[in-house]
Amino acid sequence: MNKSLFFIFVSFILIVVSFILIVTSPLKAQKHPRLFFSTDDIKELSNARYTTHKEEWKSLRKDSEHLLKNVSFEHPEKKKLHSQSEKLAGMALMQLLDSKLAYLPYLKKSMLQFCRSEVWQPWFEDKSKCPVNDLGMGQYLVNMSATYDMLYPELSKKERVYIEKQLIEIADKFCDDYPRFRTTEFKGMNCNHGTNVYSGLTAVRYVVDGLSEGMKAKWDKVLSDKFHRLTTEMNHHMSDGVSDEGATYYMFQLKTYLLWFEILRHAKYNGTNKPFEDLEWFKNTSKYAIYSILPGGTDNFGGLALYGDAKPEFWGNPTCVFPLLAKTLNDPIAQWMANDLDVYKGENKSKAYYDVWRYLWKCDTPSVNLDTLKQWHLFEDVGIFAWRSSWKNDAAYFTCKSGQHYQGHAHPDDGQFMIHKNGIPYIVDMGYSHPKLTTEHNVLIIDGKGQKGDGEVWPDFGEFPYNRDAWGKTSFLLATDKRIDSFSDYFDIVLDPTSLYDNKVLNKWQREFIYLDDFYVLHDKIDASRKVEMELLMHSLVSVPGKKDSYDYSKTRKLNPFSEVAKGQWNVKPSTLECELFKIYDLSSNKWSQEVKESWFYDNYKRRKGGDGHAQLGYHISSKINAKEANSTFVMGFESSMKGLEFENTPSGLVIFREKKKVGQIVWDKDDKMNGYYHGLDKSYYFFRSCRKVSMDHLQVTASNPFSGVIVLKDKKWHMQLCADGENHVQINKRIDVTSLKDVEVTLNGETTSLHIKNKGMFVF
Repeated sequence: MNKSLFFIFVSFILIVVSFILIVTSPLKAQKHPRLFFSTDDIKELSNARYTTHKEEWKSLRKDSEHLLKNVSFEHPEKKKLHSQSEKLAGMALMQLLDSKLAYLPYLKKSMLQFCRSEVWQPWFEDKSKCPVNDLGMGQYLVNMSATYDMLYPELSKKERVYIEKQLIEIADKFCDDYPRFRTTEFKGMNCNHGTNVYSGLTAVRYVVDGLSEGMKAKWDKVLSDKFHRLTTEMNHHMSDGVSDEGATYYMFQLKTYLLWFEILRHAKYNGTNKPFEDLEWFKNTSKYAIYSILPGGTDNFGGLALYGDAKPEFWGNPTCVFPLLAKTLNDPIAQWMANDLDVYKGENKSKAYYDVWRYLWKCDTPSVNLDTLKQWHLFEDVGIFAWRSSWKNDAAYFTCKSGQHYQGHAHPDDGQFMIHKNGIPYIVDMGYSHPKLTTEHNVLIIDGKGQKGDGEVWPDFGEFPYNRDAWGKTSFLLATDKRIDSFSDYFDIVLDPTSLYDNKVLNKWQREFIYLDDFYVLHDKIDASRKVEMELLMHSLVSVPGKKDSYDYSKTRKLNPFSEVAKGQWNVKPSTLECELFKIYDLSSNKWSQEVKESWFYDNYKRRKGGDGHAQLGYHISSKINAKEANSTFVMGFESSMKGLEFENTPSGLVIFREKKKVGQIVWDKDDKMNGYYHGLDKSYYFFRSCRKVSMDHLQVTASNPFSGVIVLKDKKWHMQLCADGENHVQINKRIDVTSLKDVEVTLNGETTSLHIKNKGMFVF
């Protein structure tokens, strides 16, 4: 072999050997950072600290200085584990973006302390339990992986090998020990615990370079199975964007989802927005957040609607979570949640906190203009209807619920409703209980028993989605928006929570709410297979303004907001401060016995402070009757809107008077079809549900097949919205402005107006 060929041969061998060494090396040459951003983004992120991210940079600096002086990761506080490690990731970001900072020694020391802490080895050897629960561990792994990712260029190869070895061992033991990685139940996966552990394992999976092929295959199988099951079920059954855990837990769960998907976006989808765009839940979840917020006080945050295990506040800072949805989906509602929601009141505004994620995710997507946002929304899957009289701080807020269930933090509360105004709760839910009782809600009790899951700490509603036979229904909705529809505030919604009752006695419970600009009407129709004790509940409490929230009831929980004006009439004053009275009239055709009683529930927070948790919280109206069939009708409203109004019950409904003059009536027939009219001060309403022919005051409506609608006469102009009755009575985007249809005729004959629906009353949408 000549020298040239020999040289070529040797060179080829050296190239092959070098390639093999690179491929099999425990630390392949890959770019860092890569979990949440790339090296291409560093310059822009660095420059932002002088312009758009000044406040965020200031907040990160404050946290970093606190860590430097007060926190050692050799013995971190378990209760603060997640928050301290998140601040460490923020410090690593600062050091990466500004090399002049002197945080590097502390960052290296903290990362190594975390890895060689004495708490891990006994756990690895099965001599002790994991030092923290799955919530803390999941967040810890995300935060430490992010810290390592940003610190990577400053570490020696020896330090990298050691840190990665420890991260892998911790994550693998975590994967083996915690059942969330092995469960096949949707409710065990789709919760703040489940999504949290998946984000933690995913972070380690994609940050380390030395993961063996066997370990990759093991972790990838777990994570891909969970990802596929969750996204499939959520697109089929949870596209409305709601969390069954309640808005408080939802914020925490949303954050862990975003961390998980953001890592996947960079690691698997080359920085595209695909994982977010593919999940319908993400597209709609900002609506759940904004419609869960109550109008309030002097700012735009009056707490939260307390469905599920909720408090009047979010767990987690929305301003740090929602920027990513705004950025990846160009979501204007998410941007409003990120930049315009004010969860800090008055002087507390200076305490606003911005974390590392806010800095990374902040974007310039325009915020939604609330004046263009609908006053109401129906979340079809979970069955939550939320309505506001406006988007102003002093608005009234109404919500009710009947839909699907799957989660342990959910409550046995189908049929529940709440009413708030100006940051004050009038008709309330009692919040986070332990265990959870149906009697804590404004619903129906049959023979002293509630709905499925009643009395359980974590209610078992069955395996989702195969438990659909236990789901409640929202069987009808027609609603208007006085700004968008330009003429009125009206809604008619019908709930059917019957399936949530497991007593074999209740045949049907139908609950209908009608709102007519000035007041709410609540009509219940109950049918049982035998004579039973029926009890309807309506809770209220006394509150005061809170520090961060618009209401606080910790010191006023034993006060009674109800005062009886006359038999079947009450005023509600739910604040120690001056507030508008809320008036309640019982107009039931059946003879119910009524009593105002103390409300008691198992307060989770009192339990955690060392007590048994069983505590009084406000009072409730208890309406009882022993019957096989019964109807109940209440009229409710705020004093300013109901001035001069009086109500009288009839065998089939109610009559409305203003200054002793009849101005309206509502009638339910034996088949439960409804029609009515109401002459308000500046407009007249004519409304009907599932009717073919009705005569209301001077208006007559006829059609071949049943249909529903609301017709409003204002300023001598007719405004109409009708919907054809079909299998799905819930009309959201299928409402019809009949003035645009040739098949509708309005005939004026003196004082009588006739509306004729041609084409057999059937409409093509």
